[in-house]
Amino acid sequence: MTEQQDPRLQALFANARQDLDGEAFTIGMMAKTRLQRYRMPALIAAITTLVVVCAILLAPSLLTFALLTAQALITNLVDLGDGWLSLALSPINNIASLLILGARIAYVGWKVISRTSYTN
Repeated sequence: MTEQQDPRLQALFANARQDLDGEAFTIGMMAKTRLQRYRMPALIAAITTLVVVCAILLAPSLLTFALLTAQALITNLVDLGDGWLSLALSPINNIASLLILGARIAYVGWKVISRTSYTN
């Protein structure tokens, strides 16, 4: 090992050799944990308040959107009158059932295509 050492490095190691005061360290850590103990519930309360206020402010718009969407999805595809045929076909005679059927066909088609082997 070399006898010449950098004075800055020696000063750094000299600072590291100092004994730490255990009581001061404990007091500092307790203060930090106490702050965390109060900060987390306050943060949760603030976020909850923000979410509730946003929900209250957006509720009429979201309700209107939900009602318009539901009304659009239950629109009949074909007018069948008021007979037994309209009652029998009412579960599948709307736009929502058409969308579900289309999604199901696309899903099954994707599964068939992805299972197809392209090797001979």
